[in-house]
Amino acid sequence: MRILRHGKKTIAALLAVLMLASLVPVATTPALALDPSIANLPESMFGVYGSKLDRGVLAAVIDNGVFISWRYFPEEATGYDNTAKRLTGTNFDIFRNGVRINPAPITNSTNYIDPTGTVNDEYVIVTISNGTYVSRTKAFKPAPRLLDGFTEGRAGAEIASYLEFSVHMPPDAIEPHDTVLGQTQTQEYYIDKMTAADLDGDGQLEIVLRHVTRAPDTTQFGFIAPIIHQAYKLDGTILWEVDLGVNVRAGQHYSQPMLHDFDGDGKAELIVGTAPGTRYRTFTNGVYRPFNDNTWTYITMPDDDFHRMWDLETMAWTNNFKHTDDYRVSGTLLPTNRRDESEVFALMVGLFYEWQDHPEVRAAYYGPELSLNHYSSRT
Repeated sequence: MRILRHGKKTIAALLAVLMLASLVPVATTPALALDPSIANLPESMFGVYGSKLDRGVLAAVIDNGVFISWRYFPEEATGYDNTAKRLTGTNFDIFRNGVRINPAPITNSTNYIDPTGTVNDEYVIVTISNGTYVSRTKAFKPAPRLLDGFTEGRAGAEIASYLEFSVHMPPDAIEPHDTVLGQTQTQEYYIDKMTAADLDGDGQLEIVLRHVTRAPDTTQFGFIAPIIHQAYKLDGTILWEVDLGVNVRAGQHYSQPMLHDFDGDGKAELIVGTAPGTRYRTFTNGVYRPFNDNTWTYITMPDDDFHRMWDLETMAWTNNFKHTDDYRVSGTLLPTNRRDESEVFALMVGLFYEWQDHPEVRAAYYGPELSLNHYSSRT
C-alpha cells in the first residue's frame, strides 16, 4: 500500500501484492449473457470462522492479455498428486463474455492468462467438482493498465494495475494551547495502519484505515491528537468512522485495532480501546459529511465505569465523567522551551493518594518478585 498525492489524497493497494495473496476482489456485477450450464449456479463462497468469503478474484490487463487470479478454498483440496506436485480436488473453467475460453478444466493452478482478453471483457470463474459445475463467481472485468505517478526519469513507463480511491482525511488537529513562543500549532493526519476484513457480510474484504498525527511513546511529552478509524469498500465507498477521542493515547504500543468476526454473524467487528469522548458515525451510500458536524454518536459509559478519578484542577477525587473531559497529561512548553511538570506532578499525587491505606501496602506485600517481601513471614 502507498499514498498517492495527485491533487488530492488517495490510497492505492498495489495489485502485484494483492495478486500474490489473492485476497481482494476487483469485481462488478454487470448484466452478462451466461452459458445456460452455469447461469443458475450459486456463488462460490468459503466459510471461515462463521464468516463467508468469495473467490477474491483479481484480473488485470498485462502486456500479453489479461491475468486472472482467484482463491482456492481449503475444503476444496481432497488430496495431493505427488507426481504433479499439486493439490487435487476442485477444478475450474473460465468464461469470457459467456463463452468458455480454457480448452480443458484448470487442474493445477489458481491463475490464468487469457492472451486475447481486453479491458472490456467480462469473466466468470466456474467451480468443477467430480466433473460437475457446482458454483461460480460474480461477473467481473479486469482493471486497466495505469501510468505510474512516480516514473520520474522513465517517461511513459507503466506498472501493473492497482486499486486507487480517494480517502477522506481528517482535518488538521489544532493544539489546545500555544506551545512554542506563543504560536498556535497544527498537526496533519496521516495513515499509519491498514486492516482488511469483511465488514458487511457480502463475501468481499473491506479496508479499515487508522489515522494519527503523532504517535510517540509515553516517555515523550507533547500534544497527541485523537486516533481516527475509517472503513472503506474497495471502490472507495466509506462505511463508517470512529473517533477515539482525546483520552485514548496514540502510539505504536497502544490502541492497536483488532478486526475479526468475533460473534460469528458473518460480519467483522472492530475492537479498540475507548474512553470518555469516543464517538462514531455511519454514512449512507458513501456520502461523507463534514468532520465536525453534529451527526456523531458518543459511546455509552456504563455505570460500572463511574469509579473515582483524581481531578487535576480541584486536586480531589471525582466521578463526574463527561465526554468533554480531557485527561491528557502532556505538560506544556513555556516560551523558554522549558517543560512545565505541574500536571505530571498532580497526576502522580493522584496515583499514590491514600496509598498507605491500601490493603497490600499495609500487609507489606509488594509482589513475589521483590526481595523485600515479608508477607510470607506474617501470620
